[in-house]
Amino acid sequence: MRLKTTHSDSYLPDLPALAIDLPVLFEDEGQEHMGETSAHTHAAHTAYAGLLAHFADKSEYRVFANMSLYYHPANRAAYVSPDVMVVCPSRPLTGDVSSYRIGHDGPAPLLVVEVLGRRSLQQQDLTIKPLIYAQLGVKELLYVDTTGNYMPEKLQLRRLQLRDETWLEVPQGPNGQITSAFGYAVMVEPDQKVRFSNPGAKQTYPRLEETHDVITAWSIAMETLAQTKQARRQAEEQIRQLKAKLRASEGQSVVADAVIVPESAEGT
Repeated sequence: MRLKTTHSDSYLPDLPALAIDLPVLFEDEGQEHMGETSAHTHAAHTAYAGLLAHFADKSEYRVFANMSLYYHPANRAAYVSPDVMVVCPSRPLTGDVSSYRIGHDGPAPLLVVEVLGRRSLQQQDLTIKPLIYAQLGVKELLYVDTTGNYMPEKLQLRRLQLRDETWLEVPQGPNGQITSAFGYAVMVEPDQKVRFSNPGAKQTYPRLEETHDVITAWSIAMETLAQTKQARRQAEEQIRQLKAKLRASEGQSVVADAVIVPESAEGT
């Protein structure tokens, strides 16, 4: 019996636990003190920043990084933690959301990114997790390994075949770029760092270190704009004061002219 993903957990009492063949995984259990390399961190953060920028104008989507995804309809504690996932929630999620539960918060993720690294073997990134994602109905699974230590091709995009819950690998283009059905593209650049882009809009998204540069430039621009606005307000206040003084001096001149006795009146 194949589990069907729905937007509600109301069907659970009708499903015997033994009939659910979805693997159970507690991804980070016992691995809390195992760190990752700088290459893994750079790729994961760049993927998050790139997809965040790509889906920024699509309010129905949310992009999460390293968040617990509770997926099992019977074992409520089972979870995986994708490096990045894109979801389409069925209810509003607050800004401080700490986890995502399929059924309660919305359907399964549309897209998952797994950056391979030191913890990938223990976390079953290439074995159990693809099976879980396929059964859940995740449409695309992107693997990133900029070091080539775990995957020689460094990038691999898999697209789900719904008819049999298997994955079809999306071929790379001539320049090593892979294009997603969601409109973004990804490649490993000559400096062995990953790059996300929007080929339709001919737009590249900032990498991790470039994101800092963009934020810095934005902050400088905002500070300059604030200074300009302040200078404008000061100039407008000075003009207002000058106009007030001018009106006051004109009023005094009118009063002085009114009290002057005409020469013709002095001889009478």
